[in-house]
Amino acid sequence: MSRLAIATSGGPECSHVPIRLVETNSGREVGILAGHTDTINTLQYLPPHPLLSAADDGSVKFWDIVAGKCSRTISVVEPNSDYEIRENQKALLSPDGRTLAVTVQMGHWDGGEWPGRLMLYDTRTSRRFFDSDYDEEIGTALSWSPDSGTLAIGKRDLHLVDLRRPIDRSRWRELDTIQRIPDPAAPGNTGTLGICDIQDLAYSPDGRSLAVATETHLVLYDVPGGATRWARVLVLGTAVTFAGTGNWIACTGMGEARILDAGTGESLSEFDIGPVTVTAVARSSDDRLLATGDGNGFVTVWDTGTGSRLCELKALPAHAGFPDITALAFLDES
Repeated sequence: MSRLAIATSGGPECSHVPIRLVETNSGREVGILAGHTDTINTLQYLPPHPLLSAADDGSVKFWDIVAGKCSRTISVVEPNSDYEIRENQKALLSPDGRTLAVTVQMGHWDGGEWPGRLMLYDTRTSRRFFDSDYDEEIGTALSWSPDSGTLAIGKRDLHLVDLRRPIDRSRWRELDTIQRIPDPAAPGNTGTLGICDIQDLAYSPDGRSLAVATETHLVLYDVPGGATRWARVLVLGTAVTFAGTGNWIACTGMGEARILDAGTGESLSEFDIGPVTVTAVARSSDDRLLATGDGNGFVTVWDTGTGSRLCELKALPAHAGFPDITALAFLDES
């Protein structure tokens, strides 16, 4: 049996935004994790580490899911008169559990971009050891390489941050950069798709490729070189995840989720979700289940082998005014 952690958006009328725990086979709610006060953008479960959540309230929390309580909180940024958290704070724990990467969009709005900020923490001490400060080139899409040595971060360009060497702000502009998303239709693949905001990133389990979901395409790159393996049209792409085996990639966009062959990019399964943006995706550790969440507050659990819909869940009535499913994570039992 497995359980699913579900997070939703918050808003000015929400004093708390809980994480729901439900059984995937029955849809029965089995727990509530309360503590966040604004939209939760990240859920990550990486056993043996606790469940991680990051929200626009400026905190990253670690949860003891057995006790149903928060075991640790890292306060990332406090709003002040000059800068305040605007949206989309995300966090991702490295596979070895030693480093926490946090990104947030914040700053004054001047008709241009919200500047972003990357912060890195030593999880053993909660000490922040790197802070990029505010930069319009920094986005909130994150993915760790399987060896925890490289952090991919994307907005309109994609940067690979090497954690195996000292990092300081003066080196930020010198980090390796994968070029703008190529246009598969351009002669010789020399054109670009123009400005394409990167929505999500996923390293392959072997660390040799990186899947990038943009507003218009899903692109698979070789890393660290940056050569494009393949690109597929994706309407309003939102999320991407690799299978644990590395054989397939699941991605989401407007009204659909797809499973693609990681080697060729060909579609293996398509899930019709209706006229709504699919906002979150997660897979079970055995790759047998895929969960999708949408902008109407519905979560659907799918069988990846047959493509059949196993169950559908609705967000809590208390969140009817803010129904977006913002993050999902399977809590698999061994």
